[in-house]
Amino acid sequence: MAFRSRAAAASLVLLASGACSRNGEVNDARLQDVLVEISRREFIASPDLTQRLRPSPERFGPFPSTPMGDRSMAAAERRSLAYLEFLKALESLDPDQLSPAARIERLGALTTLEAATRLERYPYGYVRPGEAGPYVVDPADGAHVRLMELMTSGPPIASAREADAWLIRLEGLAEAMTDERRRAELDIDQGASPPRQILELTLGQARAFRPTDPSSHPLTLHLSEALSQIPDLPEAEIAARIRRVTDLLSGDIRDAYDALIDRLEAELPRAPEEAGVWRLPKGEAYYADVLAYQTGGDLSPQQVHDVGLALVRQISSELDRALIRLGRPAGPVGARLRALALEPAYLTPDTLEGRERILAGIRDRMSWGRSRSLSLTPAQDLPEPELRLAGENVAGRPGSWILHHPAPLDGGGPARLDINIASPGDWPLWSLPATAYRETLPGRHLASSWIRRQSGPTGIDALTPEGPTSLGWAIYAGDLAAESGAYDNDPVGRVGYLQSLLLEAARMTADTGLHAKRWTREQAIVFLTDTTGLDRSRMEIEVDRMTVWPGRACTAMIAREKIRNLRADAETELGKSFDLRAFHEVVLSSSGGPLIQLERRVQAWTSERAKRRNAPGQ
Repeated sequence: MAFRSRAAAASLVLLASGACSRNGEVNDARLQDVLVEISRREFIASPDLTQRLRPSPERFGPFPSTPMGDRSMAAAERRSLAYLEFLKALESLDPDQLSPAARIERLGALTTLEAATRLERYPYGYVRPGEAGPYVVDPADGAHVRLMELMTSGPPIASAREADAWLIRLEGLAEAMTDERRRAELDIDQGASPPRQILELTLGQARAFRPTDPSSHPLTLHLSEALSQIPDLPEAEIAARIRRVTDLLSGDIRDAYDALIDRLEAELPRAPEEAGVWRLPKGEAYYADVLAYQTGGDLSPQQVHDVGLALVRQISSELDRALIRLGRPAGPVGARLRALALEPAYLTPDTLEGRERILAGIRDRMSWGRSRSLSLTPAQDLPEPELRLAGENVAGRPGSWILHHPAPLDGGGPARLDINIASPGDWPLWSLPATAYRETLPGRHLASSWIRRQSGPTGIDALTPEGPTSLGWAIYAGDLAAESGAYDNDPVGRVGYLQSLLLEAARMTADTGLHAKRWTREQAIVFLTDTTGLDRSRMEIEVDRMTVWPGRACTAMIAREKIRNLRADAETELGKSFDLRAFHEVVLSSSGGPLIQLERRVQAWTSERAKRRNAPGQ
C-alpha cells in the first residue's frame, strides 16, 4: 500500500476506532497501518531518533524538517494524547480477526503503550519509546547533552548543503534547552527535584559546555574540521559558516546555558541527598511502573531484587570455583577478581597502540563468534559491525563505554560500535572474549540488526532496536558462546564471562535496592564494587545512571532469564524435535518488543512444532 493510503487508513482507525470491527474489515494490513503511524509520529517528534535510526521514507513517509524537535510542555502533552489515541486504535482491532502472528504483535504494542500511559500519570519525568526517567534534565539525557551529542556524532558533513542543514539544526538548540528547562522547573515545583549528586553532575556539564570562547567550542571545531574536508569549498564560505556558529554560541545558546546554570545553582542548596525515586511523589508506585516499562515484564521490585540476589550468589559460587582452579583460593570473590584485573600480564599500555590491541582482541573474538554461531543463529550473511575507537566525545560520557549505532532502517550503511577506552585497566585481556560475544556476534549486534534485515520492523519494534529482548539476547549470547566451547581452553576467559554475568545480576540488585529498598548511593556503590571487583569509579557511574534511569539496569538480566526459561520449556516439550537455531530465530524476531511478545511467539512456535511432531505419519 502506498504511504499516503497507509497514513489515511491509520487516521481512520484513530478517529473512528470502532468502525473497523463493525464493518468486518479488521485485518493484518490495518494493524500495520497503525503500527507504521506510531513509528512515523515518533520519528517526526524526535529528530535525534530519526538521525540515529534513519528510517526509510518509502516505508514511513516523508519527515518534516524540524531542527531539534519540540521539547516543550505542549509537545509532551501531545505525545501523551497520542499514546492514548494509539491505544484506542489498537483496542479497536478485534484480535479474533487477526492472524496469530498479528495478534501477538498487537499484544506487544498494547503492552508497551499501556505501560507508557501509566507513567504519563505522574506529574514529572518523561516517557519515550524504550526510555523513561523521572528528571527532564540530567547528565545523561538533557538537551544540553543529548543534542550536543547529536550535533557531533551524526552522519559526516560531506557537502555545503549538509553543513547548512547542520547549522539549521544548531539554530534550534537554544529553544530546545529553554523549553526543557521550563519543564524541569515545573517538575521541581511538583516535588521532583533531582538528588544533589545528579544536580552537581548536570551543573558541571552545563558549565563545561557553556560557550565561554565560541571560537574554541567543540561545536565550532567540529564544523570547522568537517568543512575543511569538503573539496573545493571556498575559504570565504567556510569563514561565513564558522562565523554563523560563533554568533549562535555567543548569543542565544550562551543565554540558554546561563539560564540553566542559574536554575541549577539556585536548586542545589536544597537538593535532596537520597538517590532513589521512592522519595518522589508516589515514588514507590512510580518505580514499579517504570520497572515494568523498562523490562517489558510484570515482576514486582521485590521479586526482581530477590532474583538478583539469588543470581549473585549462584554466579559468585561459580566464580569461586573458577578462581580456585586458577590458583586464587583465598579472599572474597570480588577482591580476587580485582587482583586478577591488575596483573600486568593482562594489561595493555596506556597508549594508542595499547588501545588498538584491545580493539583487535574484540575484533578477533567477534570473528570466532561468527564462525561458531552460524549453525546456531540466523547470522550467515549479516555484515560485521564497524568497530572504531572513540575518544571522549563532546557530550562528555564518563568512563569506558561501547556505544551502538544500529544499522539504519533505510539500509544505507552498516552498524557501528564506538568503543571508548578511558583506561586500559578497564579492559583486562581476559575480559575481551566475553565483551566481544556480548556486544558483537552472536550478541547485541545480531539482535539489533537481524530483525532490521527482514521485511522491516514497524511500531514499537522500529523505535526500539535495543528493546528488552535484544538486551537479554546480548547476555544470553555469552551463555551461547560458552556452550559452543569459547572457554574450553581459556579458563581465565571464562572468569571474564562469569564476571560479566555477575555485574548484570549485581546491577539489577542495586537498582531495586536503590529505588525500592531505600539504599543510599554509597550503599549501592559499595555493593557493586565489593561484589564484582570492578573499579569504584566505574560503579559510581553505574549508580548515577541508575538514579536517572530507574529500572533500566534490570532489563538485560530479566530478559536473559526469560529466554533461558523459554528455551528450557521448549526443550522439555519438544524433546528430540527441538531445533535450537529455529528457536533463536523466533527470539530474535522479537528483539524490539516487550517480553510478553517474546513469550507468546515462543509458545506459539513450540505448540506448532509439537503438533507437527505428533501429526500422523511423522
